[in-house]
Amino acid sequence: MSSGRWSLALAVVPSSVPANQLKKLAAMAAVVDSPKAFRLKVDEEVDVRGKVHGRLEQLDRLVATAVKAGAPHNCVTTPELTWRLLHRLSLIELRLEEADFSDRTHAVERLQRVTPTGDPSDASGLFGRLAELVGTYAPSGAIVTPEILRKDLSGLPFLHFPDLSAETLEVRSTPATQERETVAARRRTLGRSVPGQPTEKWKIRTASTAAKQPLLCDDTVVVRDGLWLFALDAGTGDRLWSRKTLYDDMPVLGAGATYFAGPLNRALAVDLRSGKKRLPLPVPLHNGFAAFDKGTLYTSGPEGALHAIDPVSRKFLWPKPITGPMVAAPTVREGVVFVLVNESSRPHSPASIANSVLAVDAETGELRWRLPSALPESKLWQIGHHATYVVQDLEPSRNRVTALNLDNGETVWEHEFEDCVTSPPVESGGAIYLVGKAGSVYALDAKTGGLMWQETAGRRISAAPLVTGGLVIVGGENPNRITAFDAVTGTKIWSKPGQGAFTSSPFAVGSAICAAHRAGDLVAWHAETGRQLWKFDLRWDPRSQGEPLIENGVLYAATTRGTVHAVALG
Repeated sequence: MSSGRWSLALAVVPSSVPANQLKKLAAMAAVVDSPKAFRLKVDEEVDVRGKVHGRLEQLDRLVATAVKAGAPHNCVTTPELTWRLLHRLSLIELRLEEADFSDRTHAVERLQRVTPTGDPSDASGLFGRLAELVGTYAPSGAIVTPEILRKDLSGLPFLHFPDLSAETLEVRSTPATQERETVAARRRTLGRSVPGQPTEKWKIRTASTAAKQPLLCDDTVVVRDGLWLFALDAGTGDRLWSRKTLYDDMPVLGAGATYFAGPLNRALAVDLRSGKKRLPLPVPLHNGFAAFDKGTLYTSGPEGALHAIDPVSRKFLWPKPITGPMVAAPTVREGVVFVLVNESSRPHSPASIANSVLAVDAETGELRWRLPSALPESKLWQIGHHATYVVQDLEPSRNRVTALNLDNGETVWEHEFEDCVTSPPVESGGAIYLVGKAGSVYALDAKTGGLMWQETAGRRISAAPLVTGGLVIVGGENPNRITAFDAVTGTKIWSKPGQGAFTSSPFAVGSAICAAHRAGDLVAWHAETGRQLWKFDLRWDPRSQGEPLIENGVLYAATTRGTVHAVALG
């Protein structure tokens, strides 16, 4: 409460006229920094005059009545109290007849906390199952108890309940039983309907063929194309705004705004939908190394410091001096900000220490732990459910993966490879999966670091594997094949050739596995059998453009042909 970041949420029935009017007022209050600016904005907005003005007057009267009845006000005027209330107000629409998908992104983000892996795809699957159950519960006005929900969610491979009986845990500990249950879970997951042919929703041209992959927030797609940023409506592809910037770093989205670096690396903000300038933020933003989480923007400056700010109120929360400039964007997980910093320029720093991992309390800015990791310019790290996994370069062809305790940074285990790991570790269930440049796929026990299995998928792999439905999917460059392994045993389930090298990470859509190859096709295979389902003309370069975005079954991709597409994947 003392940080000033608590918010007020009001649950309302959809299609409520008073609630919609209140929602409009709250949206306008959230983007201004004073009660005077709020009143001016209300007067300027043509579509909120009349009854919405009346709703604001009613709210003023309610606030005045509350103050008169003894509510604390600290001598603040009624108009300012009203603005403060609306500034912190969020309206959540609840419905009885069906699930509300309007804020799926936020819901999936919160559900990541209750999936074993914390993976967005697992959280999205859980959201989909909950949405199906809503359609069953709501019409009958069912009373849903924890026991009923557990029963209806049982069998999902991306969800487990921690209070399993000792007997159940003992049965699952046997390798043979574990393998059978994993295969059964995979078949339950892959038994979903096969997606149909993809449909292009819209396509627009970019200024160049090197545009970065899109970002998505609040039904707005934002694309970085050189020094230009432009925003599109996610549903129609209509261009909303474009703006030239000083740097070509990726922006950060959140709280209805786009954040990027301006003169002297100062953080600038523009409205996500209109592109209108907001007041600059009193924090630096360097190299695009920033993150937005739960209403807070975390940024870094070239001087070597981590900053936290509430971008809506522009309230500066804390600065934290760090031991060097960041080499990657911070990652926020369960109240902790993890950063990777370069310490090679630090006085008296040993030559072997180039990068260190730091864990900072997201609320207070206090340092929880710091660990030198000897990572010469490496960015291969991952914050998992069990630990922080860091890939260390010992020699050009010898790597080590170190698991760090999330609470104190202590080393949990280390595992060395006579191979060069080419992508960050992928954690799923009780294992982590890695791929090596020489073509091997590795599965390690997430708790001990012991090797569970090692298989060969070709002579060269550069893209991260996909773990879904009990399968590990790997795309290779040499030879050009995509291969599915059993996640527990490493048994090869199927392998299919491609017309070009698979340099982009595969992804799952329903029961389909999708991957793009350099020949220019996005191809889908049935996850269980490997049967080809469809292919779609689409090509991007993951090395220069990054990986495309998938949200609610729609793929948003910038291509090497100078276009941005929105494709509904079945």
